[in-house]
This record gives sequence, C-alpha cells and structure tokens, in this order.
Amino acid sequence: RRVHGILIAKMIPDAPLEALVDFFEGKLKEPACLPDSLIDICGGWTQETFRQLCLKCTKNGKAPLKLWFDSPEEMEILSKKTTSLRDVFRLLDTNKIGRIDTLELFSLIIVSLPSDFELKLSHIVGVFGFKSDIEFSKDEFFLFLDSFFRAIVKVLIIKGEKNPTCKIRRVSSKD
Repeated sequence: RRVHGILIAKMIPDAPLEALVDFFEGKLKEPACLPDSLIDICGGWTQETFRQLCLKCTKNGKAPLKLWFDSPEEMEILSKKTTSLRDVFRLLDTNKIGRIDTLELFSLIIVSLPSDFELKLSHIVGVFGFKSDIEFSKDEFFLFLDSFFRAIVKVLIIKGEKNPTCKIRRVSSKD
C-alpha cells in the first residue's frame, strides 16, 4: 500500500523506494495483484497458521530456519498443492539456479496474511530477528525489507497481464 511505502521511504532516506512505489502505483491488476498460485498455497491461512508452520520448519524452535528451498518438492512442508508450489518456485527462482530464498517467500506470506500490524511485526521479528524473538537490529530489519522487496517485484501482476512480468534490477551501492 502507498501509505506503508511512504512510511518506509521516510525511515530510509535516499532509498529508491519512492521510485518503486511510483512505478507500481495505479498499475497493479485488480482485484488481486498476486499470482493465484501464491494465494492458493496460503489461502485461508492466518498468522497463527504461519506461526505453527515456522515451528514445524524449525523443529519447535530448536533448529534454524532453512535458508533456501532446492525444489518445489522440498516446499511440501508448506502445502500439498504441488502445482501451485511449482509455480511459486518458478516465479521466485528468477536466476534459474534451482533454488529460492526462504526469507523472500516467508516475507511475502507474512505481509499478505490478514492480521493487525503488531502481529505481522511479531512474525517478522520472529523470522528475521536472529538474536531474539522480541526485537531485532537495524540490519535484521533491512534484511526483511530486502527480502520482501526482492520477492514482491517478482510476483506482482500489472494490469492487463495474467502473470507477473515485471523485472526490476537489484539496487546497487551506485544507486
């Protein structure tokens, strides 16, 4: 949403976020600008469902979260909807290396699930806060933002399109 984009842009001075928000404003497919396959995987989930999934993925918090999925089959811990898993894997594997970033996928899921801001933030801290479940550093916050924006530009659908088509280059230190 534009309001969140502006707030984040103000928190990160000189970031190209405004350009990203301006690029997509008014251009997203309605009523849903996310692929059906992503919606299919986590449709009906709540933030509690996501919390339980995180516990399952980390063996009740005793193991670290896997950094990547090497195949759609490996993602079956998330869902048994294999066709949708394959499609989401293909969308997020933009470099065609046969691997997707778990943090990119989880950031999309957290943000897209219905809940209030505090609960979303709690799950963001839980996944991206490596030292604590109740707070995270500026670097961990930037990791979340980086993961989320890398993922969202891969899956947003522009008006008139049936599938995500936007390819935005990664921001470098020269920007």
